[in-house]
Amino acid sequence: MSTATQERSCRVIAITNNKGGVCKTTTTVAVGAQLSEMGYKVLLVDLDPQANLTKHLIDPNAEFEIVLHTGDVLAGSATMQEAILAYSSSVEQAVDYTLHFVPASYLMDTYESALRKKPDMPNLLRKALRQVRPHYDFILLDCPPQMSTYTYVALVAADGFFVPSKPATFSFDGIKNVCEAAEGVRDQLNPGLQFLGVGIMTYNPRIASNAEKLAVSRIEEYVSTSYGPNYMLGNVRVDKTIEDAQSKGRIISETGLDTRVGRDYHELTTKLLEVLN
Repeated sequence: MSTATQERSCRVIAITNNKGGVCKTTTTVAVGAQLSEMGYKVLLVDLDPQANLTKHLIDPNAEFEIVLHTGDVLAGSATMQEAILAYSSSVEQAVDYTLHFVPASYLMDTYESALRKKPDMPNLLRKALRQVRPHYDFILLDCPPQMSTYTYVALVAADGFFVPSKPATFSFDGIKNVCEAAEGVRDQLNPGLQFLGVGIMTYNPRIASNAEKLAVSRIEEYVSTSYGPNYMLGNVRVDKTIEDAQSKGRIISETGLDTRVGRDYHELTTKLLEVLN
């Protein structure tokens, strides 16, 4: 746990899969909230023009307008510090915690072409994060569901990448694709990029179908062969708490204090810390 007397060493983690609908955003928010509640200072960066992470952290009933977003930061019209917002808890906490985020906007789709033409494009996010890294223990990057410019700059900026997956064949393909893309980034631009593991989302092996079990078996074989068995970080079961939290603009722990999905994400976060250490 970070303290005021410790020298902060920030870790930047990209949450990514070359496949949509695998709970990347849900996992980014849930792991970020878990780390924050453990006492770490956490920044979440929304790199997806769909802006689902941003919607997850803002009360839909609140009158709120996004002024600056990640696209503005990468374009150079704002600094990362200027774009940071603080998540506002709706419940009284036993301890203060830090959970901040940089929002996204659908307008970011229109930024990509210009960003690709910028000098030193691959390092845009890495450079933008320099001024804020000393203030956080963890920075989590929520990536789009494809290998876009935003995913690319996230892998260049990250210390490691974590891959959420569903128990499905196409999700296996997504894991393989993003790992191959990360290898290319590691070889050319970011030799320190570390594979941090895979988590299987919306999966309960006790009630899973044969098709789901077969898909998970393929994922486990690929990860174990390529990286080692310890990089399978566990399963997160289905729970209505997630949809409830998202619809209210809340983190999971504020809509259900002791739920199975909360316990699963706590265990996954603990295992992620073990890999990092």
